[in-house]
Amino acid sequence: MSQESSVVDPLAFAREGRRWQHVLPLSRFPRLAAEAIEGAGELKVSVVGWVGRDGHLFLGLEAVGEIAVGCQRCMDPMVWPFRVENRLMLIPEGRPFPEDELDDDSYDAIEVAARLDLAELVEEEVLLAMPISPRHESCEAPAESEGASRASPFASLAKLRGHSGQD
Repeated sequence: MSQESSVVDPLAFAREGRRWQHVLPLSRFPRLAAEAIEGAGELKVSVVGWVGRDGHLFLGLEAVGEIAVGCQRCMDPMVWPFRVENRLMLIPEGRPFPEDELDDDSYDAIEVAARLDLAELVEEEVLLAMPISPRHESCEAPAESEGASRASPFASLAKLRGHSGQD
């Protein structure tokens, strides 16, 4: 697959039924790479344009991959496998959103300008799908180290308070 630019005129892309498919390194997606604990990996992405029966323009988006993230329970690394698929109705900048968009959950409507970066669009969709607090299916919180005190963190304050009254 060639590495042509990911910036397109989204309305022409959809009207002409074009396709943009690539296997891209995670480093190509800076915000997504910042969420990963390891920068290695790749995403298989596909964006397809088409005209709907009612004349509306659409993009179909799919992204598949794995990202190493930190488990929020045990703090160990874990792999988050994902498959993001979405249909997007394109609304030209400044035009009103169609009323029926609110009733149909099979797609989301997005306002688009004359230029759209498909890689950024894919990155945004994957970020939206990412769990807020990724966790292994079964793991435990880190155990306290063997020498650590189990006393309340306020116990040392109580000791200080007790000493201050004796001065």
